[in-house]
Amino acid sequence: MMKKDSKRNYMQITWILLGSGIFLIVISLFAGGYSLLQRLPLDKIADNMHIGPVAPLSASGTDDKTEDVYTINPGLNEVEVEAQNAAVEIRPSDSNTYKVRYSGDKRNFVVSQHKNKLQVKEIGGKKDSELFGITIGVKRTKGSRIVLEVPHILDRVQVNANAGLVRIDDLRLKDLSVNSNVGEIDLGNLEINKKMYLYAGIGSIKGSLVHDPEKTYIIDKHVNIGKSDIDAKFAQAGKGEETVELQVRANIGEVHLRGVPKK
Repeated sequence: MMKKDSKRNYMQITWILLGSGIFLIVISLFAGGYSLLQRLPLDKIADNMHIGPVAPLSASGTDDKTEDVYTINPGLNEVEVEAQNAAVEIRPSDSNTYKVRYSGDKRNFVVSQHKNKLQVKEIGGKKDSELFGITIGVKRTKGSRIVLEVPHILDRVQVNANAGLVRIDDLRLKDLSVNSNVGEIDLGNLEINKKMYLYAGIGSIKGSLVHDPEKTYIIDKHVNIGKSDIDAKFAQAGKGEETVELQVRANIGEVHLRGVPKK
């Protein structure tokens, strides 16, 4: 009888310990999963996947008192911009000086000059995190804006934008390159003399390009999901020997580029 009671008690203790162990494992997994969820930048991911209307950069709602203004001496002919979450606008200056306006956390912003190139970078508050080999952008300043005023004529402009509107107006450029992961590329009255490359991961590309009847435009376009509409003027052979290469890429979005007459 004693042996049966001892065996029964042993089995009860075993089941209690086994149940306790399973309970602790479940609690640990739940806590670990919740901790991981808390560390994921879900708000940033959601922002990157949302495309909505964007207010004009020059709207009266912009508070100049919150902007940092940088004035750069003339003598440059290239501009390079890297923006993590800021909307970017590049427009003509009324002089030969370069002005950079930034509304956002100035700790995340760097303006530098290397020989003949002006470099403007919104570097973000923290480095990107990596999960299972996938890089995820961390939370950065929301609503930040970069406005550049530059001379009308430049050799090269390059913009790399993670998420945000890119607007470039009324410039004459030899070479233009714009890479946008999420957002809209809006070009107004641009004259491209050598090469233009536009890429939109998720978003639209639209605007107007100056059409020179003397030049022949070589068009290379590809849109995975969406519509493509490029003015037929650019498909006509020019009267001169100069050529201009137009490359347009979009994964998900629409492309609308029209030609305006050369003044």
